[in-house]
Amino acid sequence: TPRRSGCKTIILKRSSKWCSLPVRTGARDLYQRSLALRESLAKADPHSAQAQRDLSVSYEKVGDVEAQAGNLAGARDLYQRSLALNEALAKADPHSAQAQFDVVDALRNLARLAEAAGHLDEARDHLERASAILGQLGPRLEGHAERESIREWVHARLATLTKPAGSSE
Repeated sequence: TPRRSGCKTIILKRSSKWCSLPVRTGARDLYQRSLALRESLAKADPHSAQAQRDLSVSYEKVGDVEAQAGNLAGARDLYQRSLALNEALAKADPHSAQAQFDVVDALRNLARLAEAAGHLDEARDHLERASAILGQLGPRLEGHAERESIREWVHARLATLTKPAGSSE
């Protein structure tokens, strides 16, 4: 495959898989500008659940770029901000499956990052929290292929991280 000048490869999430996509080096700047816009919109209307959710998604996207660039501390901060917003939205609307699932997704991001950094206990803690929420959502996940796929991924990673050392099962 020919190498394009001015391009980097970043990893973006799609369902429970990571996909490498070539992205121009200006992508980080575009995500940062989008984040700044979302922050100003959320600040202008702090009671708008949609503005808060949009901001959490922007934190997640910039966190993805930072993680791929190797800035794990920056990615962790952004993922934690996304989690905090998602938890507030889920608390405000505890019957919203979407709000609850957004918390799961934020925990999954933090678990991936912790595992990549070798912090397996932290990764396991995030996955256990995500699994508990998924258990509460139960049948509300049925018929949502992406959500079911993420549930399977969370449970598979959790099983892997809780295996005794030296276990080959």
